[in-house]
Amino acid sequence: MPDRHALWGFAAIMNLGWPELITVVVTFASVVAVVLLHYEGLSLIGRTIKARAFHHRAKILMLIFAQLGSGLTRLPDAVGNEAGC
Repeated sequence: MPDRHALWGFAAIMNLGWPELITVVVTFASVVAVVLLHYEGLSLIGRTIKARAFHHRAKILMLIFAQLGSGLTRLPDAVGNEAGC
């Protein structure tokens, strides 16, 4: 006999309306897109830094600051979109 709580969770998923289902799909797609964007950004930065003759720790530090910088460059767009600009 299946666990009653497991069936309740499945029933809750099956009772989602269209707005909730669309929200779940859009959120999932957004998370996947952001993860891929950050992966590609790190890959590009890594290839650029690999060509330079830096110490290993300096390369890691440059990667960290480059990723922070890429996030800061997107921050004004995110704030502007929330404000309806």
